[in-house]
Amino acid sequence: MKHPMFAETTEDMEGHPLVEAIRALKEDDKSPYELALMYKDEGNEWLKKNTIKYIQEAYKRYTIALQHLEKLEPHISGQRCFARRSDEEQLKSQLYSNRAFASLKMRNYGECVKDADSVFCFHC
Repeated sequence: MKHPMFAETTEDMEGHPLVEAIRALKEDDKSPYELALMYKDEGNEWLKKNTIKYIQEAYKRYTIALQHLEKLEPHISGQRCFARRSDEEQLKSQLYSNRAFASLKMRNYGECVKDADSVFCFHC
């Protein structure tokens, strides 16, 4: 396994113990909400690069962010008007929307529709 300093792509760094250690430090002592925000921001950065490889990375980041929000699920009550949504509910909607966009860019229309429908699962 190559040293991450000499990696040519992010895939070359994936799973390397040094990279995983840095990620663990970055995630240490953050709440699930803060982790979800962090992964959303990472996904947004990947999405800006606008190539299929990077869009796939963005999709992965949004999925990880949603997994962190699932840890907060008991605190998210879904039957409120959008204007009164909690920060967690708004973030969840943003993540589904961003992931739907990434799916659209990857031409994965089924997942796009599924995530787009999830954005509107909170009814007024």
